[in-house]
Amino acid sequence: MMCGCCDRRWRVLGERDWRGLMIGLLLSFCLLPAAGLAEAKPDWVKRSGVSDQYPRSDYVTGFAMATGDNALEEAKQAAAADLARLISVRIESELSDVSQEEDGEYSYRVAAVTRSTTDVKLSNLHYEIERKWGRIYALAVVERRAGARHRRAERDRAMSELRACLAAAELEAQAERKASALAMYESCRRPIAEALQHDAVANALLVEKRGDTSTLQEITGASRRLDAEIEAILRRPARSLAEAADALAAQIARQGVSNRSRLSVSHFNYGTTNLSSRFGRRAGLELERALARAAAAEPGEGPSPDLAVRGVYFESGEHLRLSVTVSEVVSGRLMGSAESALALSALPSGLEIKPVNFETALRDQRILAEGGLISGDLRLEVWTDRGRGGVLYSEHEELKLYMRVNQTAWIRLIYVLQNGAKVPIDHGYYIDATKVNQMVEYPDSFEVVPPFGIEMIHATAFTERPPRLRTDMREIAGVHYEVVSDGLGSVIRTRGLARKQKKALAEDFVTVTTTPQEPTP
Repeated sequence: MMCGCCDRRWRVLGERDWRGLMIGLLLSFCLLPAAGLAEAKPDWVKRSGVSDQYPRSDYVTGFAMATGDNALEEAKQAAAADLARLISVRIESELSDVSQEEDGEYSYRVAAVTRSTTDVKLSNLHYEIERKWGRIYALAVVERRAGARHRRAERDRAMSELRACLAAAELEAQAERKASALAMYESCRRPIAEALQHDAVANALLVEKRGDTSTLQEITGASRRLDAEIEAILRRPARSLAEAADALAAQIARQGVSNRSRLSVSHFNYGTTNLSSRFGRRAGLELERALARAAAAEPGEGPSPDLAVRGVYFESGEHLRLSVTVSEVVSGRLMGSAESALALSALPSGLEIKPVNFETALRDQRILAEGGLISGDLRLEVWTDRGRGGVLYSEHEELKLYMRVNQTAWIRLIYVLQNGAKVPIDHGYYIDATKVNQMVEYPDSFEVVPPFGIEMIHATAFTERPPRLRTDMREIAGVHYEVVSDGLGSVIRTRGLARKQKKALAEDFVTVTTTPQEPTP
């Protein structure tokens, strides 16, 4: 009996133990893979694009995350865009240091032309992909030296094309075939712009400063020679902005740009900056009209790629020079380039070429760019519905804001008016874990009202809720604003305090040019 009882008891305990063992095994199978996945997560996923495998001294990387049916392609495109943005920022930083005193007027002029060709597109990228819990993370990678070698090879190819183009144009000029010579000289502007673009990207990829400058000097000389030959044939600058726009449109058409393409024409930016003005907006509108007239005069059939038209303008003696590049939207391939001169005396009265606070805005941009806080733990990006570079709005137009952070954070948004007054948009907009590494649209939109000029949207991300800023009401240009009472340090220069308290901060800003409403023509 005892044995039987013991036997039954053993069997019961054994069954219970077996069930416990099975439950334990099942839990192990559920938990261990999750633990393994967490351990196996690449460092660039944990650190939002920063990786020991790809040190920044040797690589440029871009990071993104996406969800949904097309998550893989969207994540790769966003990562590539993030990488290209870093290169564009480096190019713009280098261009901002160019002055006429360094190498004469043409050094500045060549830099200004480069400014219109820096929509960086990279095709030779390597991608790292990670899939976690319905999300796809992408890391776009380019090795600095390999990327620079590729770009310099493309630059040298464009230089060979330029030399051949100049030689052919000179033969036409010597034969007194002026119309043909003019067309050929104008076509030489495209390889100049293409060589400048590749050279700028190559130098931005490398950490060290530019070494041999012989190629840049050759480009500068070719640009000067083109100006002299074309002006000798034309013998005068344009007498109105409309005439200058017509000249640009004619040059673009002569370079084989299809009139079947959909052309996106932006306003013109001033020199080597990403700032514009009422003149810049007017120049873009006039060029858009001129291109539309050219397309209507020569209708075509069949599809053609979408093209982006970018322009800059700068002062040269008694003239304004307008420079334009045309590139494919998808590939970034340069399709054409054109230039025209406009006498300063021909400008309509009251049409300023620089906003009133131009110098102050340049100084503030430089301060923020040089001292901006970039943390490996917390990253922030902010932009508008018209992007983040060369942004221009007119009176009564709507402005929308977008942002992205790599971890949960409170975002303080400040709008800095052209007179320096700081208007809080939000004292602490919270982005939760469901929106991390994704584009977030700020829920409110804004209407552009006075005052007008170069203004700024400054954003700061905090890992802890920031204190509310002290404000008071002020009337500025007839509009009532809630303005920060404290000085600049309480809004923007918060970095020293952040480091002392060991709190993560990140900053970003976008410059916006606002103009009065243009009268109806």
